[in-house]
Amino acid sequence: MVITTVLSFFTAPTSATYMRFYGYSLNATIFTYLVVLRQTYKAKPVSLVLSQYSSLIRDDNVQYIGLAILLRLSASVPGPVIGGLYPFSIYALFHVLRYIADLVPAVRPRVASVLALNDRAVYIAANAELLLCTSFALPLVKMFLLLGILRNPVYSIRQLVLIAGITVFLRFRYFQSKYTRTVVDGYDMRIAQLVCSPYAPNNAPYIYAAIKGVFTRALEPVRPALKKQ
Repeated sequence: MVITTVLSFFTAPTSATYMRFYGYSLNATIFTYLVVLRQTYKAKPVSLVLSQYSSLIRDDNVQYIGLAILLRLSASVPGPVIGGLYPFSIYALFHVLRYIADLVPAVRPRVASVLALNDRAVYIAANAELLLCTSFALPLVKMFLLLGILRNPVYSIRQLVLIAGITVFLRFRYFQSKYTRTVVDGYDMRIAQLVCSPYAPNNAPYIYAAIKGVFTRALEPVRPALKKQ
């Protein structure tokens, strides 16, 4: 996972080496979350777990394995999501350090200072998750402004499914994670301050409010399944 993240800074996302490690990383991530979910719900019948859908979907592990599966299924077409592994890498690093500290008490004092940064790391991971939105911009321009959806409809549909899946994941994280809410609300506040500045056009606040309203109404159906914590 960490190796793949490092490779992303030095190799093209479509290179054979990066694609191979990208797939390995996601496979390992999915397997890890399956083990965690197995340990969490093994005492309950599968039918009971599935019947408690609203509770199940609020499980952080369910949300992240859903994202990992989505990224894995789209690894070939439309391709790797830039930054898609960053949150998993951050969590993996801290889980490994915590495991080592529990397994080898002698190194616990050395990693304690790093583990103390857990909250800050989760905040960074929330930022990395939100930055997944930046991977939408160019594909959407190609699909609609450059009519890419007409030239290659199958590819475009798979791209739209990926975008929709990541959007739903981020929506879930907003209601589930206080860190994600802090990040999103922080960006919202900064943008609002920017469009209301004396240097912005007079109609900028209204345009931003209209765009924000469109997204809010479009994502409203996702909200009832979750509750803010």
